[in-house]
Amino acid sequence: MEERLDISLDKKETRSNWIRRPLSDSQLSYAASDVDYLIHLFIEQERALIESNKLDWHKEELESLISNTFSPSTNFVEIGCNLTKSEEGNLLNKFNDIVLNIAEKYKINPTLFFSKKSQKEFIRLALDRGSEEALKGLTSWRRRLIRDPLNKVLLNY
Repeated sequence: MEERLDISLDKKETRSNWIRRPLSDSQLSYAASDVDYLIHLFIEQERALIESNKLDWHKEELESLISNTFSPSTNFVEIGCNLTKSEEGNLLNKFNDIVLNIAEKYKINPTLFFSKKSQKEFIRLALDRGSEEALKGLTSWRRRLIRDPLNKVLLNY
């Protein structure tokens, strides 16, 4: 917040005991002041999303998070992988390179775009059930960015 809005907040209560009740006046004041400026950050971030044509991505991401939070999938199935550890490692490296290239091109944080942990599960699903089935689990903006490069790299496996 200090960098973005040139506002410095007293952080002395950051590490105080927030479990003990009642909260002190100092803690209550800190908690209130800590969120006072969030609307300004929201407006700034929303403007940046609009300028970069990513506001729809953001909205879709929120819808997905809400859906997954309140209606989580309970169909956990073990996914097999018929590749050797070396082959799987090579495939994951190639896929990670694709993710990094897309993230750089579209100015997206690579971890937020497609974390390494998610990449492994996604690639295993694509190998086991096909790329289109794996892509169904992604938000549409991620699907659009990753479909063609994914299919190209999977041709060799």
